[in-house]
Amino acid sequence: VVEMRDGRAFSPRYNDIYFSNGDTVDSHRVFLEPAKVGQRIARNSLFTVAELGFGTGLNFVVTATEFLKKRSNPSRLRFVSFEKHPLTLLDLRQVGQRWNQSLPFVNQLLDQYPPAIAGWHRRFFEGGDIELSIYIGDVDNGFRDFLDRDQRGVDAWFLDGFSPDRNPAMWQESMLSRLHTLTRVGGSVTTFSAAGSVRRILQRNGFQLERVNSLPDKRHTLCGWLTTPSFKPRLHPSEAVVAGGGLAGCAAANALAKKGINVTLLEPTGQVAQSTSSVPTAITHVRLSGSRSPEAKRRLQGYTFSIPLIASILNSASTGVLQLDGTNAAHAQLRSIADTLGDWIQFVEADQASDIAGTSLSRSAAYFPKSAVVSIPDLCKNLICHPRIELIKGVLGHDLSLTTVIATGTTIPQRLALPPLEITTVPGQIDCFSTSPKLARLRTTVVDDGYVIPSSPSILTSGSTYEHDRWDPSYGTRTNRTRLGKLFGHALFRWVQRYRGWRCVTSDRIPIIGQAADDLWLSLGYGSSATTSALLAAETIASGIVGEFPPLDTHTLDVTDPMRFADRQKRRPNPFTK
Repeated sequence: VVEMRDGRAFSPRYNDIYFSNGDTVDSHRVFLEPAKVGQRIARNSLFTVAELGFGTGLNFVVTATEFLKKRSNPSRLRFVSFEKHPLTLLDLRQVGQRWNQSLPFVNQLLDQYPPAIAGWHRRFFEGGDIELSIYIGDVDNGFRDFLDRDQRGVDAWFLDGFSPDRNPAMWQESMLSRLHTLTRVGGSVTTFSAAGSVRRILQRNGFQLERVNSLPDKRHTLCGWLTTPSFKPRLHPSEAVVAGGGLAGCAAANALAKKGINVTLLEPTGQVAQSTSSVPTAITHVRLSGSRSPEAKRRLQGYTFSIPLIASILNSASTGVLQLDGTNAAHAQLRSIADTLGDWIQFVEADQASDIAGTSLSRSAAYFPKSAVVSIPDLCKNLICHPRIELIKGVLGHDLSLTTVIATGTTIPQRLALPPLEITTVPGQIDCFSTSPKLARLRTTVVDDGYVIPSSPSILTSGSTYEHDRWDPSYGTRTNRTRLGKLFGHALFRWVQRYRGWRCVTSDRIPIIGQAADDLWLSLGYGSSATTSALLAAETIASGIVGEFPPLDTHTLDVTDPMRFADRQKRRPNPFTK
């Protein structure tokens, strides 16, 4: 909880202020100007800031604004921050009202602010040139994870936790004594606290410190420079190949291109969004279980990562999704999920669900207001609209001298030396029906044992079938028409067209994401969840290729590891082998 006292944001938990009356001036005076951040941004193609204490996000907003003013082209800003007790979106909006005029970038942060879910949350701004990663949870855990896995290094450290006597966990010697291990040549540290204990720890670990006059709000703060840096950034490839022009492949190409890699995207047809990715109407929705398992966490983080990213790529508005309670999502389960996700999911009773949907519903639901209807072909085309991506008609050749990402579904070249994979296809079908706008009064997507999407004022899309044995298309149409009947009774709907495709699924229904061999990465098996899984997977793979820490913790990454089937097949055969 944050309180506004005399124009200053105050934390009752720590009995301390987030910033003084100078707010934006203080951010420049304490953190940016002593470390010459603006000048250093101007001469670096990649500049990384790591901050202890995200708080109100002020330092991020100020730094991002400075980056946009001083940057050279092309260049990127990485901003990594840690926060144990994140502000609610409502509190952040209240605080951010102070900066709307001088720092309009704050509105972009508000639009993409993550839910208070433990772990990493990554967001992109300005077409990917600004990358924000926030770790929510115990700062020591997040800090150690960052130090252990990042191989690109830090240019500037901002130490901005509450004062050491009120928030000692943020100023532990076990953390501060490791800053130098990830600090790049010319790296700096700036800190609001000038406490002697902080100063001595930094000095013992190689930082040459000087006091900075910070009157009138504070006598002085500290700025330091690492005198003998030992960290060496990992070199990364300048080129890569992505095989597969579906959503997984286009997302991988985009993620690599945003990090400065020149990408050749191979697709046999020469066109993206063919086969299953040609479906014109899909939804950004995820079935959440309420479990705390790594797979449940991956699904949730994939959803919260994909929603703002897709909205920024397509410049689209949210239309929402209602997940009805029933056999696929019990009442208590939906309520529990909604209680943990705040603005992202709301539990609504049947009467409120009916008002949201625009038609009578007899059951309660979880309402996902940020979910949207997406054209996958449009998304794919926008993802590859980048000067570093070249789309070529062709298939993967014998020369694998470049770093390669395989995103081809089940059509994997047999000659590749891959670990055992358990992957197959499951057919599915969606159908479009037309009626009068008066009858097709649905305002938001409704999900039960399938889904009904209001594709246009007079078109409803119903799907999707899940066919372990391939059905006759007419039977699929009857099944999808039945879904309409559950919502609209015997209203007249005329069949318009159908789309059939083949989902690529694994034996455990978890995607295959990660490194399979030297310079060979896999992005496969998304089933029905590509819109909320493939983009986070692409960012995870691209991060691994360039040496940045990935946006998922190691436990979550383990469940998608391409090597997981090898151990299982020591105990039993591949279930998809006849």
